[in-house]
This record gives sequence, structure tokens and C-alpha cells, in this order.
Amino acid sequence: MLHHLAQATGGEAFFPRESSDVVTICKRIARDIRSQYTIGYVSSNVKQDGVHRTVRVAAQAPDHGKLSVRTRPGYTR
Repeated sequence: MLHHLAQATGGEAFFPRESSDVVTICKRIARDIRSQYTIGYVSSNVKQDGVHRTVRVAAQAPDHGKLSVRTRPGYTR
């Protein structure tokens, strides 16, 4: 259930096998928080018809290697 909730909201779920894994996970979360950005989006489709709309976000930056993007898979309006 936690994995499903994380996927639906653009988050990430962690399942440490040992208590020592928690420190590594916390360091990863802290690193992610320090390097995250927030963007906004306003659809040009103003219909409020309850249809799920897919959103795709891609990022690239010269000389920065592979970038990672986490988003919700879409929205319903």
C-alpha cells in the first residue's frame, strides 16, 4: 500500500531490511531534499469532466549527466 501511495503521489517508498539501512536512507532523502525543484503547470484544457490526464516531465542539463524526475503520473480534473 505504501508503494502504491508513493507512486500515485510522485514520491518514493523505502523498506529498510535492517535498522542500519535507515541511516543510508535518511542521507539519501536529505540529499534529494537539498537538490529538488518545484515546477507548476496550468492546463490549457479547462474542461472539468473528471477525466484522468497524463503528465510527462523530462529534464536535461548540459554537463550534468543523468537527471532524475519524480512526478505524479497525472491528474483528474
